[in-house]
Amino acid sequence: MRKGASGVVRVMTMALVAFTIAFAMVIPFVPASRAATTFDVQIVNLAFQPSDVTIFPGDTVRWTNTVSTIHSVVSDVGSAEAFTSPTLGQNDVFTYTFDNEGSFAYHCGQHSSMHGTVHVTTLVPEFSGLPIVLVGLLAAVVGLTRVLRKG
Repeated sequence: MRKGASGVVRVMTMALVAFTIAFAMVIPFVPASRAATTFDVQIVNLAFQPSDVTIFPGDTVRWTNTVSTIHSVVSDVGSAEAFTSPTLGQNDVFTYTFDNEGSFAYHCGQHSSMHGTVHVTTLVPEFSGLPIVLVGLLAAVVGLTRVLRKG
C-alpha cells in the first residue's frame, strides 16, 4: 500500500467515525414531532376494551358505548386529570384529551366493576432508522478502508 493512501484512509476513517459519534450524540436531543392521535376504547357489555391504553401528552381517548346498556366514563377521585362523560347510550361517544403525564384511572359511573387506566408518557424521539444509518456508516468505513488498502 502506498504511504499517501494510508494517510487518506486514516483521515477518512477518523472523519466518518467522528461524524457517527456526533450523529449518535445529537439524535437523542432532537425533539420528536408527531401529530396528536385519537385512541379508541369500546364499551362492550361490562368492560372497557382495551381497559388500559398508553398515549402521549396531547392525544385523545375516544370511548364509544357499543351496547344498549347505559354507561359513563368518570375519572377516579384524586386523579390529576378530572373528566366525566355524560350518560352514554348505545353508539354515544365521549372524548377527552390528556395533557399531563401520568396514569389516570377511571371507572363507569353506573357499574362499579368497570375500570380502566390511561397511561400518558412523555414523548420519546422515534428514530427507528438510526441503527441502520450507523451500521451503514460503519460498513462504508470498513469497505473504503479495504478498497484503499488494496489499491
